[in-house]
Amino acid sequence: MISSLFYLSILALHLAKPTCALDPQVKLAFTIDRPSQGFSITADGKSIFLQLANFDDSTGPGLMERQANGSLTAYPNQAWNSWTEGDDPTTAFLSVAAQRIGPDGQLWLIDNGYGSDGVIPEGAKVVTFNLTTNQRTRTYPFGNLTHTASLLDDIRFNGNEAYSTDAGVGSIIALDLVTGHGRRLLQNAPATVGYMPTSGEGYLMRNLTNEFNFIHADQLEVSPDGKWLHFQTTAGGMSRIATKYLHSALHNDSITDADLALKVKPFAATSCTGSTATDSEGVILVWVDGMWLDGQKRLWLPAAQFNRAPEWHNGTNEIQKPIHIYTIDVENGPAAIDHA
Repeated sequence: MISSLFYLSILALHLAKPTCALDPQVKLAFTIDRPSQGFSITADGKSIFLQLANFDDSTGPGLMERQANGSLTAYPNQAWNSWTEGDDPTTAFLSVAAQRIGPDGQLWLIDNGYGSDGVIPEGAKVVTFNLTTNQRTRTYPFGNLTHTASLLDDIRFNGNEAYSTDAGVGSIIALDLVTGHGRRLLQNAPATVGYMPTSGEGYLMRNLTNEFNFIHADQLEVSPDGKWLHFQTTAGGMSRIATKYLHSALHNDSITDADLALKVKPFAATSCTGSTATDSEGVILVWVDGMWLDGQKRLWLPAAQFNRAPEWHNGTNEIQKPIHIYTIDVENGPAAIDHA
């Protein structure tokens, strides 16, 4: 496992620089004009969903579907992607934080609810879509689970429960998918708070005000057997906790964050990374952003270049376009607990 982590961490340095010589195993799939921070593909391979970011001052829908002919359309429609201040924040995307096809075959969308002045509680939500009808099937409100500085980041599944990270206020959010009940866990615990600034291409990133950029609990993966949640801050240092403890805390408010923190164990000395993925054997792969492992044992790697965006690059935009999407053949397909 450690060798795989190291290999793909080094590989990421090349993926961020399209002009560099690439490992011949890495294949260019296609290019796009906006940075992609999230990526998922239907089991039949016919549709690719991309979470597209505007951190380089580009504009357009936050969630798009790429058809087989290469065309991009707003998903599920333009209305969901056209929210403006004053509109109903519950029926549109304010700020798409992550998206992925779940083990149920639906598309799961994480909206961190960001407006111009921080999180709008009614806009923070998880939304699911039926990919046959392209209709919303359920909304999980997250307003009571977020803070003004929250940054919902990703989601992973474990039967009737799911886990998300809050990279703004270091926490794990556990969610009962049946009842909709959720709870913030491990808030500001040592394992969920970034101890080092985020780094990329050999330098520590700084934000628009020239301060070091800390991103807290970010990547997370559930082991194929559902027994462990692995998680880390962007700066690295992966920890894990048995999911049985998260389940107990989700349904028992008397269990405190301090109690849970005692159950967290160090797992691996990983490096700074923007993304992780888990295969069917539990090998955790890292870096680039919003990776996707498909049923043909191909790892899709969007070279988002987020470290070159103004808010991570001291106000200067150094992103080189087009954005490259790569694939590499790996040994295993995805874990069934994660997606088909």
